[in-house]
Amino acid sequence: MGMSNAAQMWGVVAVYLLACIGAGFITARKAKTANAEDYFTSKNQLPPLAVAFSLVGTAMSGAMFLGVPGQAYTKGWPIVFGICMTSGMVGVLLANLLLAKPMRRYSEHHSCTTITEILVDIYEERKLRYILIPMILLGNLFYGMAQWVSIGNLFAGLVGMDYKMAVLIGVAVTLLYTLLGGNSSNALVSVIQMFIACAASIYVIFLALHLSGGFTQMNLNMAAVDIGNVSVLNDKVPLWTFLGFTFIYSIGMMGNPAAVIKFVQIKDHRLYPMCLTMATLSYAVICFVPVAGMFMMHETAVGNMPVIESIDTVMPVFLANYGSPLITGLVIAACLSCIMSTGAALMFSAASSLVKDILADIFHVSIEGKKGVRYSQAAVLVLTVISAWIALDPPGAIVDLAAQAWGLMAACITFPLLFGMRWLRATRASAFWGMITGFVIDIGPFLGIWKHPLPLSPGVTGMFASGIVMIIVSLCTKPGNKDFLPPTYAQMKAAMNSNK
Repeated sequence: MGMSNAAQMWGVVAVYLLACIGAGFITARKAKTANAEDYFTSKNQLPPLAVAFSLVGTAMSGAMFLGVPGQAYTKGWPIVFGICMTSGMVGVLLANLLLAKPMRRYSEHHSCTTITEILVDIYEERKLRYILIPMILLGNLFYGMAQWVSIGNLFAGLVGMDYKMAVLIGVAVTLLYTLLGGNSSNALVSVIQMFIACAASIYVIFLALHLSGGFTQMNLNMAAVDIGNVSVLNDKVPLWTFLGFTFIYSIGMMGNPAAVIKFVQIKDHRLYPMCLTMATLSYAVICFVPVAGMFMMHETAVGNMPVIESIDTVMPVFLANYGSPLITGLVIAACLSCIMSTGAALMFSAASSLVKDILADIFHVSIEGKKGVRYSQAAVLVLTVISAWIALDPPGAIVDLAAQAWGLMAACITFPLLFGMRWLRATRASAFWGMITGFVIDIGPFLGIWKHPLPLSPGVTGMFASGIVMIIVSLCTKPGNKDFLPPTYAQMKAAMNSNK
């Protein structure tokens, strides 16, 4: 790449990074006068656009622009349909339809701003904190680590930058705007980021299809060289693997605390239809990005491109060889936008648990005023540094890291939160044993304590086992006080409408 081309590419990236930092400075003044709760929630006054884009950005992560195209490069259409189109779209829809309004309503009436606070309050069981807090911290740290790994692979694969240096630069910029402006800064940046991500996604999709001759020709090209990845299900992605990805990223979306907590931050529950529409449309655009990996698969098979050793660098290699410098800079910015948006949201989720659930609720430390903001900023700083330190020598591929972290949270939170919001019969005992079941089933194989015996991933198995245990225990135990919810969904909907 010539000097002029490189200057164009890096100019776009530099403008994007400066815009992120600028958003931090714009909202910094507000953060100076806020307390810890305002720092993490923006006083629950975010517009629907910010909530929608924050939700999608958190769901996408760096895996969508780097990890998933790499998986599509080796496994083909199952990745595109299983992870992106089927599971992701369903996940966004389910989370919005089933959780958005009741979570916002409950948070408004009970002053709960973290997932731990909500679940402890719903089930009237403080012991749940000792399961939820370590799980949320671990899940967010590992999922956050996957984001910093994505940044390192992006620049290492595209321009040969030192991997560790790239990680440190990405973390530093993310830290700067999040520390300055808190959740308000992250929300503002999320809007900028998702506009960039959607524009870049359209470019990548059309470029890959143009080079391939369209979807049909792409399939014909792969079939001609007998790659074996043309069908949605093939020998490289067994049915159970496909179903595992589908379940964990659809139903399991409701168990991602960094994503679903966005529902309590919108200014008015009546705006959720708009939020749902914008979230669905933006996700629908971005989920086709993995077709770039499909194109690279064919090019490698016919010898037009050398075999790519690290699958997480498939997208950077695609851009370096086929993208124009200016637009490549835009795509890099889009990659960074998804990565940084997700990373910031995860660090906020983990930090809010550390500050509110541990310092304030367990140790009764005051987090009011500027002292609370300083505690919050310190928590974000420490947790981000820890996740970045692990990312400097990552233990696996991006998608695998993200899936493990996502699976842990899905197994412990999905059904306790869903049943707590939608089923009056769910009891405190069922929530406790459901969380324990999900945690043990998922974490055991990860720690090497035992080998998971089922073809589904431990996160999926743990998630469904948690739900089954909750149903059985709930039917055998007495429910607590849930006067905040009407006895039927129809009555609950009527109650929501009465607040309009």
